[in-house]
Amino acid sequence: MLFRSPATSWDAYHFSPNNDGTLDDIVLPLTITDQRYVKSFDLKVFDAAGAVVRTIANKESRPENQDLKGLVDRLLYVKKGVDVPSELVWNGLTDAGSAAPDGRYFIVVSATDDNGNTSSTERWAAVVDTLPPAVKASGPAGGSDALIFSPDGDGNKDSFPIAQEGSSEDLWKAEILDAAGAPVRAWKQEKAAPSALSWDGKNDSGQVVPDGVYAYRMSATDR
Repeated sequence: MLFRSPATSWDAYHFSPNNDGTLDDIVLPLTITDQRYVKSFDLKVFDAAGAVVRTIANKESRPENQDLKGLVDRLLYVKKGVDVPSELVWNGLTDAGSAAPDGRYFIVVSATDDNGNTSSTERWAAVVDTLPPAVKASGPAGGSDALIFSPDGDGNKDSFPIAQEGSSEDLWKAEILDAAGAPVRAWKQEKAAPSALSWDGKNDSGQVVPDGVYAYRMSATDR
């Protein structure tokens, strides 16, 4: 059996089945070969505890009726196996029809031939992630006067502290923007939740920026 997974540079395929039109399902390219024919195949999705939450299956259809027509159909029946699709799709739903909770899952595809031989793929990881990154940031308390600082090296309000907290993501990008919206200073925080920052009033070149009004922005895009 040959099984090709979607191309990804991560240890698992991440998708977001929330019907927003972006990465709503997993499309699994599939190739199953056998010397004779494939009698049945199935795709099983396991949760982190090893329980099956979704099964997608197809098996050979045979005439089973017990009446005279069923008997004739069985006598004339020719084994031909099942049609193997070029791809299988998991839309994030469980066998009960409910949305699978956010978390890590494992997918295994198995196939059985007409001789009863069964082959399965290795476990393949997939992550359901419907929640966007979240962050909350705040400057120093004390009203509008607390938002003014003077990075002139005199030891009084030489830096601007920023407290923040949020979800752990692969990459958070923080920026100071000037009045025109152009970034003048940037930080990156990788594989972590947002942590506190302090701006010393300098740009990325190490120069103190001109007096004026500036804005702070932190953003992330998850997988």
